[in-house]
Amino acid sequence: MVKMVHDFLLNTDWKAKHIANVLRDLYQNPAFGWTQDFFKYPSEEKANYWARTCSAVALWKAGKVEV
Repeated sequence: MVKMVHDFLLNTDWKAKHIANVLRDLYQNPAFGWTQDFFKYPSEEKANYWARTCSAVALWKAGKVEV
């Protein structure tokens, strides 16, 4: 997943919130077999968290963000 976010973020110049929408759609698609019920953390919230986390790591590795 980190590689996918890295490619979208750096190569296509997408924002983290747009990448989160892709992840949310993957979470909600029953064809992928994720049978989690998203009661505690809705799929939108989970996708947003992971997209932002992976985006921060990708930007840091690319030298675009300093910690």
